[in-house]
Amino acid sequence: MQIRSEVQGVDAYYSPEWVADLLVSALPSSASGVVIDPAAGDGALLRSAERRFGTSIQAAAVDVDRETIRRLRRAEPGWLISRADFTNDRSLYSSSVYGVAQRASVSWVLLNPPFSYRGNSGSTITTLYGDFRVARPVLFLWRALEKLRPKGGVVAVLPAGVLDGDRHRDFWEAKARLFTVTEIERLPSRAFLGAVVSSVIVSVVPLTFSSLLNRPGAEHSTVSAQEKDNSTCCCVDIIRGRVPRAVGAEVDSGESSIDMMHTTDLNGLRASNRPHLRASASLASSGVFVVIPRVGNPASFRPAIRSGTFVFSD
Repeated sequence: MQIRSEVQGVDAYYSPEWVADLLVSALPSSASGVVIDPAAGDGALLRSAERRFGTSIQAAAVDVDRETIRRLRRAEPGWLISRADFTNDRSLYSSSVYGVAQRASVSWVLLNPPFSYRGNSGSTITTLYGDFRVARPVLFLWRALEKLRPKGGVVAVLPAGVLDGDRHRDFWEAKARLFTVTEIERLPSRAFLGAVVSSVIVSVVPLTFSSLLNRPGAEHSTVSAQEKDNSTCCCVDIIRGRVPRAVGAEVDSGESSIDMMHTTDLNGLRASNRPHLRASASLASSGVFVVIPRVGNPASFRPAIRSGTFVFSD
């Protein structure tokens, strides 16, 4: 059914039961723990998850609409429920559901985000691979991955256009470097009462560390082939940056050199815009790295994932 939201510009098209069941069927049979819907609406996705998994999961619902939250609290007293604007950090971080989710960690996110927002031309997001201008449903998906960090992943119903069109092509290519994006099923254009829209159910699941090691660009990893094929163990090298930054200015012309990575290169989870220092290739390390600064004030945006060949400064 269609519900007019109290939030100006937003129409809510809730998931019919059969769509909710189809979306939840994409979860593995072993799913358990905290399952969040950050645009919960009438709670159809979480109710479907409870029908399938019972007490193995803890349903957690977030919605921006006050009346929607009141109805959910009356109908589902056993759920974790908070009112918050999922697109606003301050609002989200102050919600009780977010606090519980951070302490217990999130297993899965189920999502039927707002497809449109009248008067809104999109939002700019900053990722490891650059800035992207995205439509509102993609903003919800990105925030579900970045803010909730579900261990299992996200299963969402999205407008087909955000998957098929050119506007978000670079975004999906960037996400494919760290996630497996799978199209589950295309829905009929009248799947949502009161709307005619082409939509698709997709799953976005984090790549395992082993998968990252076997990606193109990681072929020079210091992990051996035998270790990569071992399904029960994955060995990790800890590398301490040891090359003074001044070395970057001492590379002889004609000598093979490599980009030098320094703490200031990790601003906003992506490379800075300043010119890179270079250092001798003989000092380089290759592979997939979780880079953590050793100096400076700790900040959540500092740790980053990099794949390639680098010289790490001291």
